[in-house]
Amino acid sequence: MSLTDRLAKGYGQCLRVIWIAAIPILIDLSKLFSNMHFLKTRYQGINDLFVIKLGIISSPPSVHYLLENFPAILYSFSTKYGISGIITEMNPFYFFLTLTIILLLSFFRSAYMGCIEMAGRENISLPKLLVMANKNWFRFFILQLIGRIPLFFIAVDGLHRVLMFVVSLVAILIYYVQYSIVVDRVSLKENFSRGVNILFDNFGLTVKMAVVYGPLLSLASILISPLSRAGMPGVITSIVMVSLLGLGVNKAVMEIYRELSVKYDSPVTDGDTC
Repeated sequence: MSLTDRLAKGYGQCLRVIWIAAIPILIDLSKLFSNMHFLKTRYQGINDLFVIKLGIISSPPSVHYLLENFPAILYSFSTKYGISGIITEMNPFYFFLTLTIILLLSFFRSAYMGCIEMAGRENISLPKLLVMANKNWFRFFILQLIGRIPLFFIAVDGLHRVLMFVVSLVAILIYYVQYSIVVDRVSLKENFSRGVNILFDNFGLTVKMAVVYGPLLSLASILISPLSRAGMPGVITSIVMVSLLGLGVNKAVMEIYRELSVKYDSPVTDGDTC
């Protein structure tokens, strides 16, 4: 099955749980309104007519994928738009605030990933969603904490580019760990081991997904870019659109990882089936 066929199937499987898009929508809205409240700034959108992305959208998806200047809560830096975020320095108060935010995001991420994993496989109710969120929240907390460790050094001047490079590198290395947490019934240590090993064993396939899924979602920027400049209704519409589009990609990658995990347990030599 081709990557585009898997994507189409992913969207089909997510139709019954499309309401789960509420989680990434609420997360992005919290970023938007937090910046408006604490920094007294109004998001202005981007001027690019078209944005081309070579990469896989995050899980849960975020409009930041196409709108790189979209506000953040935790520290963020880009060479084009500079520093953003409410927390752009580190002291004891911001340290514990960062941990609290990561903890909350871990719970929502656990619920989202658990729902995406079960989509098309079994029915999902609200009680079951809460059980899934509670089941893996600590594992996602550790995962996100590891990915964010470099940001605890933001108080050091002149390291912005270095910090974001390290964050990006760590994110790539542990990319599949998030899928292992909900797919594999193993220890947290084994989640990390399997995730990293599967990345190295299937790096070519991972790059192929980035090259295929990135440009496909980039087509949405034709609408997202002008909407981001159309005031608050346009920005909110952009958030909803990207969240819905990201569901199918997340599900497609989840199912690809499931097959890679099975092959990891029982190595085969008949080539890549993806």
